[in-house]
Order: sequence, then C-alpha cells, then structure tokens
Amino acid sequence: MNSENGHNNQEISHWEEPKKDSPSYDTSYNQYQYDDEIDLRELIGTIWQWKNIVIAVTLISALTAGIVSFFILQPVYEASAQILTSKTSVPNEVIKSPYFMAKVIEELDLPAEDKYTAFALAESVSVQAGKSADITIIKMEDADPQRAADIVNTVAVLYTDFVEEKSSEASSAKVAFLQKRLDETKEELDAAREELDEIRRSEQLDILESEVSRLSRELNDWKDTVSKGEVRKEELARGIEELNKILASIPESVPGPPDYSGKPTQVPNQTYQDLKTSLAEKRVALGELEVRLSRAASKIPALEAQYDSVYERYVEAQRNVGELETNINRLNASVTSLDAQIVAASTSVPEAFIATPAVAPIKAVKPRKMLNTAVAGVLGFFVSILVVFFVEYWRSPKTKTQS
Repeated sequence: MNSENGHNNQEISHWEEPKKDSPSYDTSYNQYQYDDEIDLRELIGTIWQWKNIVIAVTLISALTAGIVSFFILQPVYEASAQILTSKTSVPNEVIKSPYFMAKVIEELDLPAEDKYTAFALAESVSVQAGKSADITIIKMEDADPQRAADIVNTVAVLYTDFVEEKSSEASSAKVAFLQKRLDETKEELDAAREELDEIRRSEQLDILESEVSRLSRELNDWKDTVSKGEVRKEELARGIEELNKILASIPESVPGPPDYSGKPTQVPNQTYQDLKTSLAEKRVALGELEVRLSRAASKIPALEAQYDSVYERYVEAQRNVGELETNINRLNASVTSLDAQIVAASTSVPEAFIATPAVAPIKAVKPRKMLNTAVAGVLGFFVSILVVFFVEYWRSPKTKTQS
C-alpha cells in the first residue's frame, strides 16, 4: 500500500511540476495570440511611411473632381411650377404622359435631340404632391434654365387646360342630364296640374259632396221617421191594450128611464161607445202607421246603398285630389332643386390653375462642386489607405523570409 501511494504521489508531482525546458500549452497559446494582435502604432507607422503617397492620392482625387465639376461637367438647372387643384378627378400622372410632352415639343419647337423626345421628356419631368393635398409641383431639369422654365410652364398650362376641358365636358354632360330630368319633371307637373284643374273645373268633388250631404239628410230623415214611428206605434199599441182592458170592465148599456108602461129599459153606455170609437180610431191609426213604417223602412236600405256608393266616390275623389296636390308639391320641390343644380353645374369654377409659374433659375442644382470635391478627396484618402495596407500585406512575408 505504501509503495502504491508513493507511486501515485510521484505521478501527481510529475503533473504539477512540468519541465521548464518544454513550453506548456498555455505558453504557446499566449505566444500565438500575441503574434496576431493588431498594433495601432504599427498601423499608424505604416501610414506615416506612405504619407506622401496618401496625401498625393487624396489631393489628386480632390483636384480631379474639382476640375471635372468646375470646368468639364455642364451645369443643370431646375425649374418648378405649382398647380392648385380643387375636386379634380384627373390624376396627376396625366401630366407626365407622352401626349402632353409631344404638345410641349410642338409648342416650344424643341431641338431634335434624344433628350427632347416625348418619352425622354416624360422621364425628365417629375410630379410630386406639395405640403397641401391641393398643391401639385411640376419640376424639370435642363442645362438651359430658360428652357427648363418654358417646358414646366407649358406642361402646367396644357394640364390646366386639359383639366378645364374635361371638367367642362363633365359639367355639360351633367347639365344635359339634369335638364332632361327637369323637362320630364315639368311635364309630369303640368299633367298633374291639368288633372287637378279638370277635377276642379268639373266640380266633381263639390257635386259629390253635395250629393253625400243630400243623401245623408234624406237617410237621416227616413231613419228619424222610422224611429219616431216606432215610438208612436208602441204608444198606439199600449193605448189599444189599455182601451181593451177598460172596455172589458165597462158595460155596453146602462139602465135607462122606464118606458111608457113603467118597465125598466136599457140604453147604450155612452162612455163605452166613446171608448169603442177611440179604440177603432187608434186601430186605424196603427194600421196606417204600420203601412208608413213599412214604406219608410223599405226606402232605407236603398238609400244606404246609394249613400255608400256616393260617399265612396267622394272619398276616392278627395284622395285623388290630395295625392295630386302632394305630387304637385313634390314636383315643384324637384323643379326648384333641379334648377339650383343646373345653375351650380353651369357655374364652372376652375378645378386647376397655376398658383406659381416657373421662372428661369439662376443657381444650378448640378453639379454640386464643393460636395463632389470633398467626397472625391475622402474617397481618395480611403482608397490610398487600402492600397498602402495591401502593398504592406504582400511585402510582409518577403521581409520575414529574409530575416
């Protein structure tokens, strides 16, 4: 056991204390990492060694760009015009159509060059919306400032004329449509008025109203007669019944004065006779009343049917008159509204006009000389730096090999 422990201890001490002559893994790794580190002082030193080349390339780039921008490149001028549009339905893209550009070429008699063809101009002219939705800006770049302004103004004029023409056509079509509707409405109105006047001239409504009133009075009279007759009939019936009861209790004769022989006699009872006569009269009156009631009752159904017929015609006539009057009022309102719409459509307000025309620009927008010079100088500087490092990169292995 002791020997084994001793052997293990020797192994542990062997791993804990490596030989100093052989480099460890960590040491080699640190050495590799140190060799690949970028030394900023070395980079600056490299650039400083090539400083003349860097400065020369930078100056040559800036100088070349300056000479080209100042003396070789042709200046380009930009002209712009603003169009104010209101409720126009013509899209702004129409401005850039070759149709307009061909007219511009024709009106300005532009030179026969590639950049002055219809399609080339369509590409050169730009259209963009202004800060306000009603503003449209037309821009054009050209080497001739006056020509750029002339092209922009011509395009703007052609566009506004085109919008006005299309608006006028739309307005004329709308006016024609509204006028047709107005004529039809007036014809319908005249027909309704004529029909109403015919009814009023014929006094149909007044005649029917008078007939309804007459039949109503007559019918009410007959109904009143029947009603009163029924009451009278009941009174007569009760009177006859009472008289029959009274006659049943009264003798037909009463004792009279003795005759010449002194015998008692019977004489007619005058009261009984009077009551009997009254009873006969009431029966006759009742019979006559029943005949009259029967005749009156027979007239009522015919009168009611006649009244219902006339009244229905009267109500129908009233409804027709009311509908005609309502229709006339509606048609009058339609005529007024159509007149107002025709006036509004006929009063054309310009939907597009030139708010600010283009003027010949004084300052060129291209080339931007100082900016081009500065950008060229910066690019020359960075390109020279890249070239320097590239050369140093290819030179470094040779230098190490020689050493």
